[in-house]
Amino acid sequence: GCLNLADNSIEYPAEIRLCLENIARSTGVEISLEPPRINRDVPRGAIEQQIFWADWAESGIKTILVIGKNLRKDQWQKIRVGALQAGIATQFMRPMSKTRREEHRAKNIVLGLLAKAAWQSVRLEPIDHPQAAELVIGFDTGTNRDLYYGTAAFAVLADGQSLGWELPNVQRGETLSGEAVWQTVSSLLLRFNRVCKRLPKQLLLMRDGLIQDDEFERTIAALEEKGIGIDVIGVRKSGAGRMGIRSVSDEGLYSYNNAPEGTIILMEEEKSFLLVGASVYMGSARPLRVVHEYGNTPLELIARQTYQQCQLHPASGYSHARLPWVLHLADKSSREFQKVGSIAPFQHLDREKLFSV
Repeated sequence: GCLNLADNSIEYPAEIRLCLENIARSTGVEISLEPPRINRDVPRGAIEQQIFWADWAESGIKTILVIGKNLRKDQWQKIRVGALQAGIATQFMRPMSKTRREEHRAKNIVLGLLAKAAWQSVRLEPIDHPQAAELVIGFDTGTNRDLYYGTAAFAVLADGQSLGWELPNVQRGETLSGEAVWQTVSSLLLRFNRVCKRLPKQLLLMRDGLIQDDEFERTIAALEEKGIGIDVIGVRKSGAGRMGIRSVSDEGLYSYNNAPEGTIILMEEEKSFLLVGASVYMGSARPLRVVHEYGNTPLELIARQTYQQCQLHPASGYSHARLPWVLHLADKSSREFQKVGSIAPFQHLDREKLFSV
């Protein structure tokens, strides 16, 4: 669906429409673009607005492009929460320029819209190794300065396809609850079983930041009891310094260049490695420091899987995040929970919709 609050036009933006029609044509699916709803279609009363969103959801529309210009924070929040309560994901955009083509922006908007409609447009080539993880789960904590939203989690299959996200437990402190971690992992195991008709043989669990005592013990014990292999890593964004390559010219002059994306330094004795997850356009390369906290998978394979996750970004056609995708999404989800201020509105949303991209 489309809600145009910018100029009351009942036509889709031309660039967006062209992208959607090209995707439909190349993938062999049908697409139906109803005229956008506009300002006058949105009622003013609180109850009437809830009915407005519920009616839209009941008609089968569960993902909406919202075109807004100079929306205030409270206006954005009202639309966001009202849609979420009806199980609708929203993709916001400013009006397209009428004086220049904005093909790149249009493609990214459409990729975000598709991700929020639970349709992922890219995949990874699974790593061919018996110990490669079939399920990767990222965990993050976030705070709104009052409560911590612990165990915000996001999961993908070996080919990079989303298995969805889980709602966090609201708690105090940055330590993840061991019981909450297990509840999250077990829920995602059931989802994996529903999709693949079996349980995974190997899991890779990624934790943003330092891993605290007892966070994963319950999960490790339960998985090993079932004969499921597990590796746990902590991914630290700071404290690893900078990484570059120093070269000497024939004249004896030194020069310094950033370490290229994908550079990995293994430190086997410490069971850790440094990884440059993304290219640097300004400044110097800041590697991630990754610590292999638990598991028997070779460190090099863990590093390859971590870098592969850094290359995945289904909601952008032009860049990717510095963090592995599962942690990037877990972090973004935590931020969305904080902005909305409650996890209640998210209860009604399909867990495969990547609402935070």
